[in-house]
Amino acid sequence: MFKDFLTALLEKMLTHLVKHPDFFTKKEGAQVKELENLSIPATFKKYLEKVSAKEFMADLEVVTAYIHNPKNAQIKENEFFKHFAEFLTLELARKIDHLDSNFYLLSKKKRDEIIEKLISGESQLAKSLKTILTNYTYQQLAAEIIELGVKVAAAPYLVVQSPREIDSDLKREIRTQLTEKYPLSFPAFQVNKKIIGGIRIFHNGQTSDHSWLSRVLRFTSLTTA
Repeated sequence: MFKDFLTALLEKMLTHLVKHPDFFTKKEGAQVKELENLSIPATFKKYLEKVSAKEFMADLEVVTAYIHNPKNAQIKENEFFKHFAEFLTLELARKIDHLDSNFYLLSKKKRDEIIEKLISGESQLAKSLKTILTNYTYQQLAAEIIELGVKVAAAPYLVVQSPREIDSDLKREIRTQLTEKYPLSFPAFQVNKKIIGGIRIFHNGQTSDHSWLSRVLRFTSLTTA
């Protein structure tokens, strides 16, 4: 699912570093300024500011192995993949949360039109993200992101169930709360009409104490299906 995205991302990173061979020897402030014109997600700019040249080359080998064979690549606690998981569970997740369940029932043309409004640009990187969001179902996206989080940082499996679909603003609030508590996790939202009211949160299959969600729940009432 992510091969084209990672390939396009590496191409942009490497092209930039070839043009700026002294990047890793510059001070952090200079690196930040130099990265302003590099059109990659903010999470990966943070990554480039953090790693050394030696660490980047080692990570490059791991990413290449992952692109070739995702199942066998050794990505546990890898710094690049921590940032990749962060991108998926924060930046990309926010875009996914804008897509309601009806989106996946629309025609390809309609899905393309909606995704064009979410993701701008015609670079290979932008196109790869558009393809991911257009061609895969919510369940497929969630499964892939959750699996990556588990492999990289043993992130917990979180499920948020509600009696009716939650709007994108409340999803964002809940996701923010949960990812602050459980970094690199991807809360999967599900509708369970058997729930009489409120929200149920499952942590690795067990019902979680969600009293800390009281601040979020004031935004809406989920007592009716």
